[in-house]
Amino acid sequence: MYERLRRLRSNKNFNEMFYSLNIRKSQLIYPLFVCEGKDVLSYNQELDDIVTCSIDKLDYVLEKASKHGIKSFLLFGVYKNKIPNNDFSNYLEENIIQKAATYIKENLDSVVIADVCLCGLTHEGHCGIINNNEIDNDKSIEILGDISVSYVKHNVDIVAPSSMMDGQVYAIRKKLDENGFNYTPIMSYSTKFASSLYNPFRDVALSSPRFGDRTSYQLNPFDLKGAINEALADQKEGADILMVKPALMYLDVLQKMKQVVSKPVAAYIVSGEYAMIKAGANKGYIDELKTVRESFTSLIRAGADIIITYHALKVAEWIDKGVF
Repeated sequence: MYERLRRLRSNKNFNEMFYSLNIRKSQLIYPLFVCEGKDVLSYNQELDDIVTCSIDKLDYVLEKASKHGIKSFLLFGVYKNKIPNNDFSNYLEENIIQKAATYIKENLDSVVIADVCLCGLTHEGHCGIINNNEIDNDKSIEILGDISVSYVKHNVDIVAPSSMMDGQVYAIRKKLDENGFNYTPIMSYSTKFASSLYNPFRDVALSSPRFGDRTSYQLNPFDLKGAINEALADQKEGADILMVKPALMYLDVLQKMKQVVSKPVAAYIVSGEYAMIKAGANKGYIDELKTVRESFTSLIRAGADIIITYHALKVAEWIDKGVF
């Protein structure tokens, strides 16, 4: 029996059948930071997949994406100039995300997803409107709905609310429907934990809170039941895709969620998880390709339908080379 198993494991067809990831490029979403100004193309040499660019430099990313078949992008705006006094009226016209979405759609057959949150826009750096040092949930979800409508009017295909405000999905769905965007999907950050793994992202997006933290509205990492209930609530409110964030540290949540929801599930390998892999690879402690492949295996096995990853362009290239 053992000799037979050894023969099977050395058989290429057997391994392809039982051990292949079967990752499709269509499952991958690449997060991209778009900033104000011109002639900006910025990335850390050690975290080279986290790219910030101005709109005039988007071709740098689009050419790579086109070459390797990545067609889905999750856009984040980087704002040095914050919105004064919570006056979003000017932002609801054509701004960074709106302009970037239009440019991408005009130059690449693609799916453009826009993150919908307030943390990068406001001085306080919190995901909702602050009144008297407290979150004003109702006012926040009203603005999130208005922002979502503005994005869709300017070529965004999918809106992705990440603020974790109560009722945000329902409020956005209602606003989209009222404006004739009944078929615009919502990808909700339904299960977003108050994690310690977001720091590289916050540094790039200029979105760190000026005071306190986000534990009052993001999920307790130890509360599995609450995490699942949040996903079910967002599904009921009208979310079309549900998300677990971070992904690799919460595989148990991903697996449980996949068992109880009826919508596709996205897994976001966040900046801190990405940075750990890159740091280990840069030091020579681990093999980057093999580690990413192993991490993707765990996500697919746990039930992820979609993977949001800074490694998307590299993974697509590895797939083309036949090594992933």
